[in-house]
Amino acid sequence: MIRSNFRQLLAVLRSFPVFFGINLLFLLLAAGFLLLNEKGAMILYFNSGREEFWNAFFMYGTMLGEAYMYILGMIVLLFVSYRMVLAIPLLGLMVTLASFVLKKVFSHPRPGAYFTEMGRFEELSLIAGVKMYMGSNSFPSGHTMSAFALFTFLMLALEKRGGLWLEFIFAAMAIIVGISRIYLMHHFLEDVFLGAIVGMLIGGVWYYRVAKKLPVEGRLRL
Repeated sequence: MIRSNFRQLLAVLRSFPVFFGINLLFLLLAAGFLLLNEKGAMILYFNSGREEFWNAFFMYGTMLGEAYMYILGMIVLLFVSYRMVLAIPLLGLMVTLASFVLKKVFSHPRPGAYFTEMGRFEELSLIAGVKMYMGSNSFPSGHTMSAFALFTFLMLALEKRGGLWLEFIFAAMAIIVGISRIYLMHHFLEDVFLGAIVGMLIGGVWYYRVAKKLPVEGRLRL
């Protein structure tokens, strides 16, 4: 059973080399940065070079991990499979539940609360229009988990439609969400790191173990 699942995993990775290759590189770079730097170092790095363009870019980019993209994904999948369309809101509920449970279990402080406790809050350059969260629900990043789960699922559900470029776009959008959570000072790199891993796992498991078994047939035809 374990060997069979491992072979299936390898087959999936080979089928979508750009998507998983880019995301693996992102995770490796993130892991290296985490090992070599103190907590919050990436937030302070971004903090030292803020520009209006990047402020706007990441404020909009973070929306790629919100419900709007689930709705857009459902519209696209209408032309692929009603079964996959139905799986999207169920996927959103699963991600929400997983995020809620993990945040409760770990209960790590948000960057605002962390830097306040460290007496370094004044070092942060606040972004106009961006709220600083001060709670203890930082780990992992729910937006990142959501983006990686959704784009992993969409990539699998579209079954290579769009080719390598679509894999690249999906990987880029998921990573933009993750980086945006750090840039906007909502999360630490470790929050994004775990969110990305859990998100991809949920997206893959949801496609193979849930979506493909839903008792719904057909698709929209033009």
